Amino acid sequence: MLLTRPPALSVSHLAGATFDAVTALEVIEHVADPQGFLASLAALVKPWGAVCLSTINRTPRSYAVAVVGAERIAGLLPVGTHDWEQFLTPGAGIAPDVGSYLGSKSGFKPKELRM
Repeated sequence: MLLTRPPALSVSHLAGATFDAVTALEVIEHVADPQGFLASLAALVKPWGAVCLSTINRTPRSYAVAVVGAERIAGLLPVGTHDWEQFLTPGAGIAPDVGSYLGSKSGFKPKELRM
């Protein structure tokens, strides 16, 4: 197994570009500044466009599956990939935060999907 550390990601080269849809799947729990990250997504999407986010909820099950299971037992991910404290909590998690932030900054209306 080859383990590598990805370089820091930036969207600065996209300055001024806008898109119909922007996705950020399983990313926000890894960023140091979630509000800044959301601001960068808002800047990248066209008016009437869509931003699709997904994240792992901070629950005992997510700790067992993502941290213990995937990192430590199965070895699917390098140990330390996930910081469980950065996972968002159900109910007070991503949807209210995104709605208040993106809604006030860009007129987005959140639609929370639960699976």
